[in-house]
Amino acid sequence: MHIKKSDITFTILTLANIGYFFFSSMSGYKPLTLYLKASLGIILALAIIVDFFASKTSGTTLPKLSFRHTLSFRRTCVFLHPDLSGRESNFYLLFIILTAASLTYSADKIYGVFKLSNLLLNIIFITFANIYYINRLNSRNEKTLFWIAAGTAIISLAIAIVISPFNYDSSQVISLTRWSHVQYSRFLALAYFIVLYVYMSGRDTSLATKVSSEPLCHSGESRNPIKSEKDISLATNVSSEPLCHSGESRNPIRNPITIPILIILLFGLYYSGLRSSLIGIILATGFIFLYSLIKIKSIKTKAVTFVLTLIPIVLIIAQPLDEEKTTIRYDNLLQYEEMKFNYDSPIQTRLYVYKESVELIKLTFPIGTGFGGYKPQSESTNWNNYPHNIFLEALIELGLPGILLLLIVLILIFKTAYKTSPVFVAVFIYALTLAFFSKDIPNQSFILLCIALAYKTHKTNY
Repeated sequence: MHIKKSDITFTILTLANIGYFFFSSMSGYKPLTLYLKASLGIILALAIIVDFFASKTSGTTLPKLSFRHTLSFRRTCVFLHPDLSGRESNFYLLFIILTAASLTYSADKIYGVFKLSNLLLNIIFITFANIYYINRLNSRNEKTLFWIAAGTAIISLAIAIVISPFNYDSSQVISLTRWSHVQYSRFLALAYFIVLYVYMSGRDTSLATKVSSEPLCHSGESRNPIKSEKDISLATNVSSEPLCHSGESRNPIRNPITIPILIILLFGLYYSGLRSSLIGIILATGFIFLYSLIKIKSIKTKAVTFVLTLIPIVLIIAQPLDEEKTTIRYDNLLQYEEMKFNYDSPIQTRLYVYKESVELIKLTFPIGTGFGGYKPQSESTNWNNYPHNIFLEALIELGLPGILLLLIVLILIFKTAYKTSPVFVAVFIYALTLAFFSKDIPNQSFILLCIALAYKTHKTNY
């Protein structure tokens, strides 16, 4: 297999991209957190620049993408929808402008500036960076992404089982022996969806396969995989053997190596102990199972997706690990009688904060407290300066304009995902689940990733 310089730079780009994504959900809002993210972002930006010029000099076909396109919200925004006028297409830009403008009356301007800085960093290095990254995907690069994501996830999981790095006392951890279960679970979820995409699309994972810039399907074919079993690829360029011809119904051969990897990743997601993440994976994989029941003829695919949906549920109930803290977290989750959850502190605090947030909304509606203005009203809930629910957070801090813009953003992402790919819908379902229970607006990494995925949809015709 001939290795080009662009193959090496893409590998470095993939590592830098995954590295930033891993730390993107840190929300300590201390200078160290922003320095770390900014440093990783600079590394990612340099990797993109090097990859861009290496690809150009090696003769690799580059996507029709320029920095002007990337920086133009009118072009890069998910909201460039054919049913919307030019002015109406910039809801996301309006949401960002609203967060910045609300700092003028924020109850905590310094904290609001930290939040806005964090949001902008994640927009640049998750959304914009992945617009470039997704456009660089072809069948060869997809294999690189698959093996790096799956390999790093499995190796790190083996290390985690040996050293037991999770104690759940804090989600803001930077240590070789103590890991943030929040960051690690999200990383495993990212790897899971990459492998699931490879499985559903029937991609070959052999690094020896030749590639070219032939399109996945010839022109004239339907590009709506929700309505037929067609392409669900994110790639611009794929193998020299077209996967379907005009008028044909594509029936991809599922890659068997992906199945054990998916099972291992599901175990890792359970082991990490982030309950909202595991619930999101169950819902997302459940959607894939329902999709396969309706749209996919293969009985094996139906069986595999059913088993993948069932595995995390069985793990929660069976509790196969001898990890006391992890076991207690899932035991408490099952004690849902009268919403007590065995008086589990994180769950009880969230329930209390949600009730408290409703009262705050009544006091601050309709303009909100300003970005960063949320404050817990009692010492017992003073664990974070956000309510762990972005809808409540938007209502409290950004008021009626904020929640309306946020809902429009999410609805349009879903419309794009539904018209594009079942795996995209699954990622969005997972992102929404996290948005209900975990982190704040700037640190919804999967929603920002969905915007990049949606941009790709509007720039291609597969």
